[in-house]
Amino acid sequence: MKKASILLLTGLWLVQCTSPVPDSPSTVEQFISPDLNQEPTFLNLKEGISVPTWDLKFSAGNQGYLVDLNEQAGTVVCPADSGVDFATAAFPGTISFQTDTMDQLAIGERWLLPTSYNPMDHSIQGRGQVYFLRCADYRRLKLEVLRATPTEFQFRWAEEQEDHTFLPEQAETVSCTADAPARWSPSLGSALSDVDWHLGLVSKPITVPNVGTFYMPSVQINTETVSRYALWEGGDLEGDLPAASTFTWQDFRGETQPLGYGGSQALLVYHPEPPYNHKVIVEHPEQILVLDLNPDLLLVQFLDYDSGVAVIQLRRP
Repeated sequence: MKKASILLLTGLWLVQCTSPVPDSPSTVEQFISPDLNQEPTFLNLKEGISVPTWDLKFSAGNQGYLVDLNEQAGTVVCPADSGVDFATAAFPGTISFQTDTMDQLAIGERWLLPTSYNPMDHSIQGRGQVYFLRCADYRRLKLEVLRATPTEFQFRWAEEQEDHTFLPEQAETVSCTADAPARWSPSLGSALSDVDWHLGLVSKPITVPNVGTFYMPSVQINTETVSRYALWEGGDLEGDLPAASTFTWQDFRGETQPLGYGGSQALLVYHPEPPYNHKVIVEHPEQILVLDLNPDLLLVQFLDYDSGVAVIQLRRP
């Protein structure tokens, strides 16, 4: 017998219909996302909760003084024109965002001035480059990295308000080492939760050259917690789970987000043609996504997507 309850979790409306799987300790649960046009959700599937995540990663070591974006959570950036002053910098009316790829970092070491390197303390100064940042939680910031040493980064940032003015500038220093980079977000600083996410549902900016930037729903996988995935055609969430060896497993080495919007196996697809008429739909609702969390396998089925709201079913141990 099924039981239904409605819970409000951090950043997520969860409608939970719990159905025991016969001859198994597993249950099947149903989740309804928030309106992804207004807020994202990053799910820890083991715990069944929504958690915050980071936007920038600062690392100092043999690879240099690097700034990485949380590409898999949807963090994107746009460099301001050269010579733009931080105090007066404002988001342009037309913006083309960039993110990290497998071949290139959007910020990386572009923030620094190579000739400013100090061999005495191994510090280096910024070159005055301002960046416009759209965070994983949709906040919009302007940011400038000022200085780095082998143990810390110094930067300043300001958050854009709804009227496109900025809140007062904030100075930030984060500690890092070669083995332990600093992960930062404007809401939590560098004091991020130990609870990590596996599956993200976001509204992601997609820039079409000579047309503009559009915000489209995307399924994001955290490749730091999910080692590989499989698509189970015609599977049954409440049936017997096949052995892991029977699935055709795929990793993320060739494509960082194959299941995300525009990916080779995108789960949510935009259809301009009739009868959908410019709607995003779940392309294969009968398909079950199998995620390897090592050692656990989690099964996710996307049932519906409409006007920013996704409905999924989840089977977890």
